[in-house]
Amino acid sequence: RAKLTGKNLMNSFSFVRNRSKAFVLLLLILLPALTALACRSYFHRQAAADKSSFYQHSLEIMYHRQALTLPVGSVVFFEDSQIQGLAVTAISPKAVNFGIGHQQLQRLAFRIADYPNLERAERIVIGIGINDLLHAPSTELDRAISQLITGLRCCHSKVTLLSILPVNE
Repeated sequence: RAKLTGKNLMNSFSFVRNRSKAFVLLLLILLPALTALACRSYFHRQAAADKSSFYQHSLEIMYHRQALTLPVGSVVFFEDSQIQGLAVTAISPKAVNFGIGHQQLQRLAFRIADYPNLERAERIVIGIGINDLLHAPSTELDRAISQLITGLRCCHSKVTLLSILPVNE
């Protein structure tokens, strides 16, 4: 065992002081870097959400314009990416696809009330999908479906609701 002398004691303090300085220096370097990474991640997610919102809004405007010339006897499809990616003309030659990826029923209920000429449709098919199940409690889902059907004043009897298979209660 080494004897504790004044010189040994001073070397210990100097070691501790140097370690503390190194730790503070490390914090001064890492903290801004970690903060920058966190901010970059947040703003990247925000930018992606803004792009998605812009994309959805642009499609809504385009579909609204298409609805102005909706043919009599058409079959109109609404809802999320499951519908958007569907080759609806394979179902009916007069099918029109108004599906928008990431769309939820609540948003659809809001926009469908403004669509012109839906009374011309022979059938309106609405997909109730995964987006709603992931982001909304079942009570909100029921309310959104009611709002949606109410928004389709002109054509209650023409509506067909599609849903995914139940995944739990």
